[in-house]
Amino acid sequence: MYYVLQSGLGNCSNLKLVVWATCYGATSDGNGSISAKAVSNGAKCSVAWDDVTYDGISTRFTDAMFTSLALGNTVSFSINYALAQFSLPVGNIEKIVVNGSSSTTITSAAVNPRSTSVIVSADGINLLNETIAQGNLRKWN
Repeated sequence: MYYVLQSGLGNCSNLKLVVWATCYGATSDGNGSISAKAVSNGAKCSVAWDDVTYDGISTRFTDAMFTSLALGNTVSFSINYALAQFSLPVGNIEKIVVNGSSSTTITSAAVNPRSTSVIVSADGINLLNETIAQGNLRKWN
């Protein structure tokens, strides 16, 4: 696994939605949260948790959220839909924070639950490799 250093988070203006399915992605490190940084760097909307999130629970949550987004629903509606899949409180999943526009919609075939295969373009792979080479991603043990 890798994690992104906030200082290495580049231009996000080509992103409609960034989902940080990680613990404390919405928690400030003194410079703001990485979720808020994605919006200030141009993303239309960013979603993250302000606490610990557990892998199985966050996977189930993001699968439901992405399924709703794929149907053309807003980020806000899709989060509420995903939360409705749980008997709250459970695993801090309700401590989700939205930065930017919660009325963002995504209507593209690129919206897939994590349980389906994801196709990444050659440009996307090159960008990831370049980012790793520049030291802006660090290996997480």
